[in-house]
Amino acid sequence: MFSTEDTEANEALVHIPLLEHPSPRAILFVSGGLGGALSEVLKHDVRRVDYVELDARALRIMQQHLPPALQAPLHDPRVHLHYGDARVLVRETREKYDVVLINLPDPSTAVLNRYYTVEFFRSVARLLKPGGLVATRLSAPDIYLTGARRLLHSSVFRAFRQVFPEVLLVSDGRVQFLGALQPGVLTGDGAVLGRRLSQRGIKCAFVSDFWLLNRLMPFKRDQYAGALLSGEPAPINHDLRPASYGYYLQLWLSERTPRAARLLAVLRHANLPAALCFLLAACGLLALGGRRRNRRQTSLAVLIGGTGLLEMGLELVVIFGFQVAAGYLYYQIGLLLTLFMAGLALGAELARRWSGAQQRAAGQIEPSAQRRLWAALQLSLVLLILLALLSPLLLTWIIAAPATAPVLSGALAAIAGALGGFAFPLALALYGTAEARGRGASVLYAVDLVGGAAGGFLVAILLLPAFGLTGTVVALAALGAAALLLGSGLASGRFSAA
Repeated sequence: MFSTEDTEANEALVHIPLLEHPSPRAILFVSGGLGGALSEVLKHDVRRVDYVELDARALRIMQQHLPPALQAPLHDPRVHLHYGDARVLVRETREKYDVVLINLPDPSTAVLNRYYTVEFFRSVARLLKPGGLVATRLSAPDIYLTGARRLLHSSVFRAFRQVFPEVLLVSDGRVQFLGALQPGVLTGDGAVLGRRLSQRGIKCAFVSDFWLLNRLMPFKRDQYAGALLSGEPAPINHDLRPASYGYYLQLWLSERTPRAARLLAVLRHANLPAALCFLLAACGLLALGGRRRNRRQTSLAVLIGGTGLLEMGLELVVIFGFQVAAGYLYYQIGLLLTLFMAGLALGAELARRWSGAQQRAAGQIEPSAQRRLWAALQLSLVLLILLALLSPLLLTWIIAAPATAPVLSGALAAIAGALGGFAFPLALALYGTAEARGRGASVLYAVDLVGGAAGGFLVAILLLPAFGLTGTVVALAALGAAALLLGSGLASGRFSAA
């Protein structure tokens, strides 16, 4: 989480932003202060520091291993500790601050991405006093940005710039973004900051007049800004379109599996509407020209695979939306998964009882009952498609009213599970004779798992970062429609006789 010996990085993180402010008194410090950065903040004449860490237990464990000099700031009366998701605190607090320091890891996950979006920066801007400023950072081994790293920085920078009209860029091993709402707040002048350092009587191991002049050289900022502006602009990073964590994944892959990174880049730039239209057309042609043999079993497998993909994709979409609305969900994710599985079990039990009532004593199903089961199976997939298309509206409502998130997200997860669970027993009942159904259970279950795995991969790795929430659910709905079209075409006329 941090190093207690990284003195220069801690000094750079703190002193550049605090020296940019003529008189910092109230500070909000988000994470990463225990390695020495919090001590550096207290060298200034601050009156209040609100320090936010996610996990109280982790903080208590780390305190046991800190030297006394680094434990002291936690007992300073000016420091107020807060535990929990920083976005919740930013949303709910009524305090105002001169400087907000955000010291979090790069947006490598959907959780961390929430601290680099337009929506988060707007929330932070609301907390600034007149003349206040905010500082955040991204990793950059040098100021020459290329490939996925340039796109990552571009996505975050565009989000930052959309909120803060005045921006100062500083390279200190990582790149600092300093932003203010009013013009003239940020000087970017190393000589001015050096005089403030001397006037405040601050003694540092690394930060000095010369150090500040070196770090604030204009040509470094110009080179970095030039790299950001070269090539195509990346999408602006939003809560509901987490582009930055997609670029981080692409960057991570480029350093380990370049071929996979190139494939991901191609998929991210694909024309989604054209690809979906092609998919639907291909499914229609396959349905018309499918093989006659085992078409019933094949059609059922296609429908169950599409159902598995849709229900797992929807579950991840619900978790993603809940996370944006309610914050870090480490323990609450268990509740959502429980409700999803409860819906799955309830839907399966209802379908099992209803399909069982349609069977003859010999285990056969009347032709008319077969048609009813087949219609109900198709309807369950249609309802899943409609639920996917409605989910952006529901999640937008949840995000606007976070207090409703547990109830509405849980209900959405349970409904998605129930529709998916309802489909499986119906497909099994339609599979054929009792002996065939014995074999079909394993086949359909395997197909369901493969569809679920595909849905999870597509949503988490590709669709959400590249196309956002709306594009993701449209893609899911199109894939569900393709499965419905193909499965229905293959099964055409196969359920009119016993």
